Amino acid sequence: MSDRTLSIGRPSDCPQHDQPAISEQSIAPYNSRWSLIVSGVCAAILVAALGTILWFSVTSPKLQRIGEPDRALDLMVSRMLDAQDSLRRAPRWQQWLSDWTMGSN
Repeated sequence: MSDRTLSIGRPSDCPQHDQPAISEQSIAPYNSRWSLIVSGVCAAILVAALGTILWFSVTSPKLQRIGEPDRALDLMVSRMLDAQDSLRRAPRWQQWLSDWTMGSN
């Protein structure tokens, strides 16, 4: 074999380098005034949006949210009846799956 074989550890002819010291500042999490400001603004927008949605859902009556409640009820009932009818004609495994996930009719 040749003189240059793989050896575990450091060979004596290679120069040794010291490991660079890691400063304590680089280990700490990134801390910036801008990141705190951006996080605060995003949190305020999120809270305002959720509050607005909650306020609208509590203050306005449900029937006033729908433009034509009679027509909406008719469409909803007809679609439910169509879905039940198509489920009766579906394969047995689909009927079992829908019964397992949603319950009976």
